[in-house]
Amino acid sequence: MNLAPYPSASAASGSLQRLMQSHILDEAAKIVTDPLVLVNAVSKRVRQLSKGQRPMVETGVRADLADTALREIIEGKLAVRSDGEIVPVL
Repeated sequence: MNLAPYPSASAASGSLQRLMQSHILDEAAKIVTDPLVLVNAVSKRVRQLSKGQRPMVETGVRADLADTALREIIEGKLAVRSDGEIVPVL
């Protein structure tokens, strides 16, 4: 009898993580409606975070820099201009 392998815990958590990331992306896309502007803004913020700038939101242990940038937009800590420039909200 051939049985399909049961999905491992890591496979299940990977699909859950992708679902959560897509939820974060969907929320940010409600705020920055132009996908190209959103991608450019998140890319710029990821570069800033990777160079040592502190996040403006609390991050978890396994937080990804792109998720952090998206959460900053969602929580209103980071404004995105129509040209893709990012501006911290004070």
